[in-house]
Amino acid sequence: MGKVLLLSLLIFSTSLYAAQTTKQQKIDELVEVMDMDAMVDSMYSQVEGMMQNMSVQMGVKHGKIIIN
Repeated sequence: MGKVLLLSLLIFSTSLYAAQTTKQQKIDELVEVMDMDAMVDSMYSQVEGMMQNMSVQMGVKHGKIIIN
């Protein structure tokens, strides 16, 4: 009984690891196909521009930003 349980756990854990690896590969492929790096860079640039504009509108001088 103990050997069967041990063998079952070993097979289950191996298949679970393989499934996790496959999921990660699919996620990596999706990120590459969707060109997510460029999308995130574009979003970062937009947010950075908005923050700079708000700083100018609010009269915040460089180096005077306090984040709580």
